[in-house]
Amino acid sequence: MKRKYPAILFLLFLFLLFFSCKAKEKFGNISVNGKGSVTVAPDIAHLRISISERGDTSKKAQILTNKKITKALDALHNAGIENKYMQTSALSFQNELEWNKNLHKNIITGRIVSQSISITFKDFDKNPARLANVLDNLGTIDGIGISNLTFDIEDSKKHYIKARKLAFQKAEQKARELADYAKIKLGKAISITEGTSYQPLCMTGSQQNIAHRENYINESPQTSELPGGEITISYSVHVVFETK
Repeated sequence: MKRKYPAILFLLFLFLLFFSCKAKEKFGNISVNGKGSVTVAPDIAHLRISISERGDTSKKAQILTNKKITKALDALHNAGIENKYMQTSALSFQNELEWNKNLHKNIITGRIVSQSISITFKDFDKNPARLANVLDNLGTIDGIGISNLTFDIEDSKKHYIKARKLAFQKAEQKARELADYAKIKLGKAISITEGTSYQPLCMTGSQQNIAHRENYINESPQTSELPGGEITISYSVHVVFETK
């Protein structure tokens, strides 16, 4: 019976030779960044109004506050704003204090009731004039405070997806260009790190509207204009590609 050891040793030699050649192949990588941006017109707006009134008692102050809140709600309802898009965001009862020189301490001289309401304007992109008209009507209420006007995107998911795709495509394009410069072959992506950047448009600060001012009565009121501008959704990726 002939021994098969020489054939086995030969196959083993070929096997080791193959992996020895593969081991000599050098693999590297290219690390690149990519950024994709999508610009979108806002389709939703948020606004906060606040009213504060003083009275000798909490009850009197609350009655005065409620009267103006009712006027504000009427203006919102007349503009077609549903109750589900209005929410009380703050309600407070505070003492009005005054320093008494004789007693050497603060004494309570009255009560102040404050209430804030947050409002959401849906479909701002389809009817931007509604928000402007509401602000004009609210401006006729004496002492109302208007603040925190922001513009936003209600459903930003599809825009994130588009920005993400653009970010990866730019990273891949950059990697292919670098590989071409170095005369090496670009392989698959072996590592991806992501990041996003998105902020709603915000008009900071507040405005205290005082109706019935002497110069207000004598002047012809101008209609407010509130361009919503555009919101940019950015998506960044850091990608490591294998090279040969």
